[in-house]
Amino acid sequence: MAGFMPGDEELEWPLGGRDSRWPLFAHRGPGDRARPNAWQVMILSDLSGPDGRCAGATDDEVFGVLGQWGAVDCWVEGRKLAVVRELIRRRPHERNAGVATGSGLPWDWDDRLAREIALQLRMSVPAARKLAWVAWALEARLPGVGKALDEGRLDPGGAKTVVDETGVLDDPDKLARAEELILAGLPKCKTWADLLR
Repeated sequence: MAGFMPGDEELEWPLGGRDSRWPLFAHRGPGDRARPNAWQVMILSDLSGPDGRCAGATDDEVFGVLGQWGAVDCWVEGRKLAVVRELIRRRPHERNAGVATGSGLPWDWDDRLAREIALQLRMSVPAARKLAWVAWALEARLPGVGKALDEGRLDPGGAKTVVDETGVLDDPDKLARAEELILAGLPKCKTWADLLR
């Protein structure tokens, strides 16, 4: 940056005033409703500041940024699950029973993948198995729920709950109907109890 001098790290940005992007995040502003993406993460990080103090923002704008951080959390989880699905594609079970989706997602995968995921994400093997199951189910069984997670309409915990609660449905028609009901009711779900109902 031209004119940047050592020691300027402690200066508030933007120099000399309030950031002109704050109004974007006011209630019902374009930033308040934006679909999450990598560019949005950079803007949210910049506006929040390294200390999270949201310098120069009104309460309304800070709440808007908080909501967008929540949406980004959903989007990041969706991206992580997409990468887990790619690993599942690369590690099909040796008795390959074919593919479950048009993207090549297999019906079953090598159980050793759970150990690899566990090591990479520093989690237990059972937690890694569950993560792989959720990733798989959000494409092979509940693609609409997976899309709702990616779009920030459903949080990661909610998506996992839906996968768990619909795990007993083996009939594809009943599963599709259940997913349709869940997606139609998402706008009214404000609590976990609402989602479970």
